[in-house]
Amino acid sequence: MQKRRRIASAKWLKVMLSILIGLEVVLGVLASPKTVRANLLDAQYLGEIRLFPYKNGPEGWIYCAGQVLSLSLENSALYTLLGNNFGGDGSKTFALPDLREEEPVPGMGYYIAAEGLYPRGNSDLTSNTMLGELRLFPYNMEMNDNWVTTDGTVLSDSDPLYSVYGTTFGQDSQGSFKLPQINPVQPNIRYYAAKAGIHPGSAGEVYAGEIRIFPLEIPGLASYKADGKLVNVAENRALYELIGNKFGGTPNQTFGILI
Repeated sequence: MQKRRRIASAKWLKVMLSILIGLEVVLGVLASPKTVRANLLDAQYLGEIRLFPYKNGPEGWIYCAGQVLSLSLENSALYTLLGNNFGGDGSKTFALPDLREEEPVPGMGYYIAAEGLYPRGNSDLTSNTMLGELRLFPYNMEMNDNWVTTDGTVLSDSDPLYSVYGTTFGQDSQGSFKLPQINPVQPNIRYYAAKAGIHPGSAGEVYAGEIRIFPLEIPGLASYKADGKLVNVAENRALYELIGNKFGGTPNQTFGILI
């Protein structure tokens, strides 16, 4: 049953994938993961998990393969968020989530932020948070007022999130709307929706090939949707060097943006 749920969630997630590509032309912010430092305090939350469509994640991100880490001073902040929920003895060691084979599309990988904005007791947003986007956290992100669990909760249509979701996922009464209901990827690892942030379609500094996930079509991101389209290598050389032809296309001519 658990395996069937995982496959269903993967199919659902595959439909939602939106990839930020072409921003070098549109917004002038596309950058290689090897040139954008991930230790800027407002670039991501400590311990959040993101999908990247290439083998090696950006600096400051660790592939989620269940690695056991020492409970050192360097890792102590991350431990306060993860505890020993994913392994370790809780006194000298703790483990990262193991999300291998959970990827919605083969060739992608889940990475956890080893550096970033500490979420507990801090209601700040990361600098590139988009209103309505979904992010994956291995802890309860409702400790931060800007995030809400995707469990079908009913909110008032005065909430800024209504401007993005509307009543796509239903409503209980006039003046309300529902959030999408999404199963956890694994126990203690689930998606949260951003209740605040910049309007979808604009962004701060991002990584080449960085994936952003929305539970519905976002018109402002239509041209960036990861739907298997083929793009020209010459016009997107930096991204091609990261992704190659693992998702299709003709070598050195075109390449696929996932499938």
